[in-house]
Amino acid sequence: MMIQRCGIEEISNCGGTISERVPSNSRKEDNYDALIAGALNQLSINERENVYNEMHGVDDLIEESPEMVQRSIVELHAELERVKGTHRVGLAYNMAEAMSGDYVHDHVLRMKFLRSERFDVKKSAERLGRFFYAK
Repeated sequence: MMIQRCGIEEISNCGGTISERVPSNSRKEDNYDALIAGALNQLSINERENVYNEMHGVDDLIEESPEMVQRSIVELHAELERVKGTHRVGLAYNMAEAMSGDYVHDHVLRMKFLRSERFDVKKSAERLGRFFYAK
């Protein structure tokens, strides 16, 4: 099979079908898209919506009551105190705290980490420690 190259002015004179003129790697991508679309079409509307939400990072929202937020902040503080000197992440947290305690104890910063881990305090503390270690 020979692929013809056609300029814009020659498009009407160009012979063959579109599939003969389109490079094969482009057709492979179309096949993948068709497979994904077919799989999504087999899902129920709720399942499809869940997949879209998961793909775009829009999961079920957590109701943030003031009591739950305050409890999580207190638990996160306790967890960070527990791991302070135990390993490299704790040591990084200690160093960051010595450099800028206001930043390390900032409520807004801690809320970002709690929300990123869906208010799982242990995971939030680990992520916060890794953040300071990388920083």
